[in-house]
Amino acid sequence: MDVWLRTWMPPDSVVMLARREMPRGFAVQDAMEMPLSAPSLQSVIRSAAYKCVAIHPGAMDGARQRIEAFLAAESVQHVFPRGDSVKTVELRPLVCSMDVNVAAGGDCEVLMQVSLSQEGTVRPEHVLEVLGFSTPALSIHRVAVSLEP
Repeated sequence: MDVWLRTWMPPDSVVMLARREMPRGFAVQDAMEMPLSAPSLQSVIRSAAYKCVAIHPGAMDGARQRIEAFLAAESVQHVFPRGDSVKTVELRPLVCSMDVNVAAGGDCEVLMQVSLSQEGTVRPEHVLEVLGFSTPALSIHRVAVSLEP
């Protein structure tokens, strides 16, 4: 998260004050001073990792087969309504990796790493939808982001 301050304060003080304002379940881990000329955080994010819990009508075996087919495909498109129009997104080149495990309760836990760039982004719920998972997913959590070096 980018934060601009009216007056300078030490990064540790920013962390302390921000922690007081965060809703339950959110945590501020660190703060660092950046020059105003530095690019925004959003512009240097290159990929994100997601952990999704969802139900697949084919259970674990069906989910695994659909994920293997997705990863082997050269092209996988997702078509969805957006406002008054219909949008098509080419998903396959933007999904770096994906795996499925058994989640607590026997549901499917899908781990995916997706590319985020000026050329395009992927919504994990779109990937789950083309894989045949019931929508909406039970949960989708971004667990990591990778920044450009």
